[in-house]
Amino acid sequence: MRPEKAQSKASQITTNTSTTLSALDVEKSISYSLRAIHKGWGANKPKGGENMKVRVDKETCVGDETCVEVCPEIFEMQGDVAAAKTEDVPKDLEEKVKEAATSCPVEAIIVEE
Repeated sequence: MRPEKAQSKASQITTNTSTTLSALDVEKSISYSLRAIHKGWGANKPKGGENMKVRVDKETCVGDETCVEVCPEIFEMQGDVAAAKTEDVPKDLEEKVKEAATSCPVEAIIVEE
């Protein structure tokens, strides 16, 4: 499947999932977590030789601060939410960034390898 078609499909799945969860009156954080899972389909393929990139979805972040504790070299708090100090991740911090992403309780950290 072509990346643009995959991204379109992922957006459609995300919209349908969020709409269904809203109709069922499910908590907003679950909807956000599902959106974060589907958001990167087809878009996060390695591009050969490029560094890892990271960002925090501020709409999804609940300010848990886990990422800041795991990798303070990259993440910081900006008010009530976390933010990446830089988009480009140095090679020596890639494992810590991956750990921070998997530790995030709402999957607000988007990693592109």
